[in-house]
Amino acid sequence: MNGKVTSTTNLDVIAKQAMRDKDLLSDFSKEALDEVSLLQKTTIPLSTMQVRDMRNLLWFSVDNDDSKIWIR
Repeated sequence: MNGKVTSTTNLDVIAKQAMRDKDLLSDFSKEALDEVSLLQKTTIPLSTMQVRDMRNLLWFSVDNDDSKIWIR
């Protein structure tokens, strides 16, 4: 990529290249897609789920450049 963004630039291509530049996979593997497909066919009764609301807890993403300042 030359870094120049025009009105005809394909954002999907830019996003995938940015992921590859950070050594991330830009597409889901067949195995991951198969697993998601299996999960979508499986139902779990809500009454058996125990979900804790953890939105008030601090968190960070290890693959987010902005968050890496907290790792020491």
